[in-house]
Amino acid sequence: KCRHRPSCCHAGGCAQVYRTQALRAAGGFDAARWPFILEDHEIAYRLLKTGPIVYDADFYCFPAPRRRNHRNVNWSWYERWVYRHTPTSRMDWFFYDFLWRRLERRGAYATILRKRDWA
Repeated sequence: KCRHRPSCCHAGGCAQVYRTQALRAAGGFDAARWPFILEDHEIAYRLLKTGPIVYDADFYCFPAPRRRNHRNVNWSWYERWVYRHTPTSRMDWFFYDFLWRRLERRGAYATILRKRDWA
């Protein structure tokens, strides 16, 4: 998958670790810039503007407990399809026009990720 779409995010938020300099150059985590779920994909997109993303072969990560209800914390099939088929040159449109409006309409703000329905 990474070979076919190297400009897309291929790891969930828990598996993303950044060099401080690159993260700062990309604008860091900024809720005013992107207040929604899927911030791992948006930050990976901004990081790609500063250079390639490299996954270290020795990095070890395991999944955290998963929530039971994914409805408000995930994207639709159609949104994933558009993401996978949007050229890198159009990712600004994808995130800041297309996806922004859709996530805003359904109230999919990042703060809902703090609700722990599995606890």
